[in-house]
Amino acid sequence: MVANLVQGEKRRMNRAWGSSAVLSGLLLSMLAGCPADDAVVDGGVDAGEDARVSDGGWMQDGARDVGTGDTRPPPWDGGPPIGDCVPENLADDMVRVCIPFPSGVREFVVPLVDHSFGDRPPPDTANFDSGYEPGPGECSQATHDRYWVRGRDGQIYRTWHPPSAVDVETGEPCHFGHEHGDDPRTSVLYQWAGGVPFGIVNRLAQVDGHHRHEDHFGHKVVVQNDWQAVIGNPPDGEAITGTGFRCHWLSKVHQGTHSGDALGHNEHEYQNNTMCDDGAMRMPDPGRDVNTGPTHHTASSIRTLTTWGPPGAFKACDSLELMSYPGDGREPDEDADTNREIKCADFPNGWVWQERPRPITSESGHLDYEGKGIDELWKPWATIYNREGSRIFLSSAYYVVRDPIRVYNPEGGPIPRRDVDGDREVDAWIPTLEMCFAHPEVRICENLPEFPTDVPQTEWWRLPQSPFRGVVRVIHPKRIDVANRSDRSWFCTDYRGVETSADPTFTDRGVPMCPEGQLPQYVANTQNLWWGDATWGPAGGRGGIDGSDVNARNGGTVGAGYGHEWVRFFDADGIHAPN
Repeated sequence: MVANLVQGEKRRMNRAWGSSAVLSGLLLSMLAGCPADDAVVDGGVDAGEDARVSDGGWMQDGARDVGTGDTRPPPWDGGPPIGDCVPENLADDMVRVCIPFPSGVREFVVPLVDHSFGDRPPPDTANFDSGYEPGPGECSQATHDRYWVRGRDGQIYRTWHPPSAVDVETGEPCHFGHEHGDDPRTSVLYQWAGGVPFGIVNRLAQVDGHHRHEDHFGHKVVVQNDWQAVIGNPPDGEAITGTGFRCHWLSKVHQGTHSGDALGHNEHEYQNNTMCDDGAMRMPDPGRDVNTGPTHHTASSIRTLTTWGPPGAFKACDSLELMSYPGDGREPDEDADTNREIKCADFPNGWVWQERPRPITSESGHLDYEGKGIDELWKPWATIYNREGSRIFLSSAYYVVRDPIRVYNPEGGPIPRRDVDGDREVDAWIPTLEMCFAHPEVRICENLPEFPTDVPQTEWWRLPQSPFRGVVRVIHPKRIDVANRSDRSWFCTDYRGVETSADPTFTDRGVPMCPEGQLPQYVANTQNLWWGDATWGPAGGRGGIDGSDVNARNGGTVGAGYGHEWVRFFDADGIHAPN
């Protein structure tokens, strides 16, 4: 099946905004028509300067199944005008998308995303790769199946759904028992990105005989609209300087914190969609051209099986030592800054004396928390390579969990190893809740709820009453490196993000076509200089980009600190392990 995408772009600059309040209002008006469904939408605003707007746009083609009836998308409510750009339906299921920045509004004409968020069943040809088996009293399989999206390859995939819904079989409210993070429809990039199909790269890898099955529960979406990139490293809590440019972010990771699978397997599906107006804030710099490419702005949309640390090993117990664990994958790049780190049941460094995190509002008005909680760190190394072997895209963000369902259980540790998950194999991990039963004196285990006596204690960690369910997560975007010095922005790659063929061909509608087993990847043809010692903004700040100003302290002059940038509490009724 060839991939169907559209690159239908109209380049224009609309009236630049004179204040942050205007931009904030525009974003809110764009999101007003998006269903909330327990979504968390978070993002600060800051005043920007007038500048150029020029970038590429794309989205999946509105392919149709034959013989299954009309599966056309329902009408799209594009929302109110953004400046003089009007988001609206056009002919042939095309839509006009308006993406606001302080430097202006970018307008794209792309196909409408073909999806259902509970309003209709999937086409008859749908063949979901990952399943959902409802527990007692949870939403039916038929209800869960109504949340789907058509991917770039024309196939139907599961996608985000709210934690609760109305069951299509009973007409009664129900819970799914798990959550997937932010509602992707609240992202201003959603239509431009072509939706968020869970497992599309896993299915792609089957063509190469490298199928990586990942359960449905671990797919987690992150939306962060309108954030300012900064010079300095926010996780270090050091001084930061605003660059004057802003970005929109929509990512999806597979982040399982409820089993041993991710401890040994280092390949996990990753999707990253980012768009910025950084070209508008690059200042002339000796030896560097302010116009570093035809598009000037950072814009990328990639989907790969990304490496997270080495295969068959992970870091644990606050140690640099790698712990071996059965698994496979592939070796990261030699210069990769990537790992998976979890805590130990024998708590050698005192993390258990911290309180469980509680939500608060930060100095800058965003969601934050007090109480350190448990630190489980996932750091990807997501790359796109062209056929000449040059790395043209890199993302190495932080994805942190503060209430993971499991901790590492060292051999000979205080808790005897056993088969935790029922697969008849003795596990090297233990539910965090069971560590608390063995050590009720530690602070992380204070004020545990009552558990039903008719359920065996070894199963309590699976119940919604457990305070360790993987629902408190923090994201730090780090940086996006774009170094595409070519005159093209489309690349056909394998599941690893490696270009393996000639350029994609394009239909008369501008749809990139890739051979079977490959996916189109969009990387703007520019060099964004985020990793360099560049000069940014009207204040002439000089340095590399390492994060955002969300949850900055001391009047925005000091970074948020590790684990305090884009904070999310996804707590909702009925959520339990696995999640």
